[in-house]
Amino acid sequence: MIKLLLSLCLTLNLYGFESNSTMEIINLENDTLFHAKREVGLTLYDAINRAIKHSNQLDASYQVVVQDKQKVKEVKAGHLPVVNLSGDVGYELRQFALDENSDSVNTPITSASNYKKIDLYLTITENIWAGGSIENSVNEKDALLKASLYDYRDKLEALVVNVANGYFDVVYGEIALKIANKNMKNYEKILNIVSIKEKNGAATKGDVNFIRANVDNAKTDLIQRQKTLSDALAQYIYLLQTQTDDKLPFEISTTFYNQNLNKSLQNAQEFNAKILKQKAYIKATKYGFLATNGSFQPKVDFAINGETRNEYDIGLGKREKVNAIINFNYNLYNGNKDEATAIRLLSKMREQKYLYKDIQRKLTFEVKVLHRSVSTLSASLSLTQSEVIAARKVVKSYWIAFQHGTQDLQALQLAQRNLNRAEQDYAEYKKSLIVDSFALMQKTGTLLQNLVVPYRKNKNEFQADTLNLFSDFDALK
Repeated sequence: MIKLLLSLCLTLNLYGFESNSTMEIINLENDTLFHAKREVGLTLYDAINRAIKHSNQLDASYQVVVQDKQKVKEVKAGHLPVVNLSGDVGYELRQFALDENSDSVNTPITSASNYKKIDLYLTITENIWAGGSIENSVNEKDALLKASLYDYRDKLEALVVNVANGYFDVVYGEIALKIANKNMKNYEKILNIVSIKEKNGAATKGDVNFIRANVDNAKTDLIQRQKTLSDALAQYIYLLQTQTDDKLPFEISTTFYNQNLNKSLQNAQEFNAKILKQKAYIKATKYGFLATNGSFQPKVDFAINGETRNEYDIGLGKREKVNAIINFNYNLYNGNKDEATAIRLLSKMREQKYLYKDIQRKLTFEVKVLHRSVSTLSASLSLTQSEVIAARKVVKSYWIAFQHGTQDLQALQLAQRNLNRAEQDYAEYKKSLIVDSFALMQKTGTLLQNLVVPYRKNKNEFQADTLNLFSDFDALK
């Protein structure tokens, strides 16, 4: 019976401990110390949207996409017939000498006549065979268009990550400043108590100097935190081009990245913008090589020439003529230019493949580092939560004992220092976890999947109110 009661008490105590710990963690998350100094402002989503709309670099990259799209159309025109119409319209004055043997004294020596001149020429030309150079040129330009689209997406993702970094640098810069300010005030409070005790003979001058040094150290830390926040605000203003209070950040957290390492590496190889852009460049150089080889093949063109002329002066009147011609052209020798061009383009293909392997290797390394960082920060954040809760309990109990003269000064200041470090670590780990999660989503190509960015351009430039570049390029075409 006694064993049963002991077991029941132990179970109830464990249940109560878990319940209190959960509540303490909730209270810690809701503590205003770990929130921005404002409750409203610009959300992260709206900050990203604003930065996109004001980014000249992104607009310039978009114009490259427009240019590459037109290059595809230019090359496709090589498959279509070329129609040319030319002509002459006017009057022609002609003078004729009379026969010298004419005995008419009333007839002038020369005679002049006016003729209306209308000559029209119509030519239709179409390539029948060019060794596949036109088809491969179209494929080359299409691959380059895809590359410019992936480059646009890469710049867009980089801007999103930069805005997220700047946004949370401001928010957690303010949090770090509040923690430092709280730490300094606590040290000042200790200094006041020790100074009173020193006057009453309950503390030494050394105790006063010792705690005053801690106050000065806390003030120095506060100044450094102020500078860090000032730099973060300057970067935020630069990215968003705004200085109004209603455009300042206030959100403290967002969704964290939670894929395993193997899935992260797979996503990076399949969806990363730099990887896809480099693949498009490799394909473009391949088709460029084939197009150049085709230009050294025989060329066959078909042409129709139509001609309409007025020749009334020689008595023929209106004359029409139609010619159908097949042109054949084949270069027999050009100083080995074709061989040199082929070698150059093959070397270009190898260059792009080497760059692709380098990007793959670097990306794999970066994903592993970021994934390890996110995993470590997640564990550290959970442990630091418990550390902050415990450190606060220690400081609270030490304060009470210190005020009653039963607690050593050095133990109190050490507890206060540990609490300040734990609170600063808690805020820093949380910010780093958010920032690294964004960076990891960028590297794995899943950033725009998780964050569909609304982006409106002028109607004549853009078709969609909402752009998800991850899966839909048609909105840009």
